[in-house]
Amino acid sequence: TMAMAATAAATGQVPPVDSQFIMGGVESMGKHLFETGWAKAVPGLEASMIGLRPYFAVDNSYVKRKMTKVLFPFLYRDWARVEIMEPNPDGSSKYAPPQEDENAPDLYIPSMGL
Repeated sequence: TMAMAATAAATGQVPPVDSQFIMGGVESMGKHLFETGWAKAVPGLEASMIGLRPYFAVDNSYVKRKMTKVLFPFLYRDWARVEIMEPNPDGSSKYAPPQEDENAPDLYIPSMGL
């Protein structure tokens, strides 16, 4: 079959392809990606999505408060992060997520600016 494919490519004659067979393969691949999700289809994507998820966990009221604070910073004096009282195993501070702390870093607003 390799010789036939090489000959067909060299002469410019393409043998007829069974479109039903190709569509069946494409359909099964699409179903597999849909069922497993894109994150599992691309290696390493799921881990990076889990790591970035907290930076996109915002709601409308957070965006409104944050945009007001960014556009009018002279109206605000408190720029400290809100610390959670749960102890970390390594002794470091743990901070509140963006929904609870308008000073928390987020990636939603910068990505929407693009």
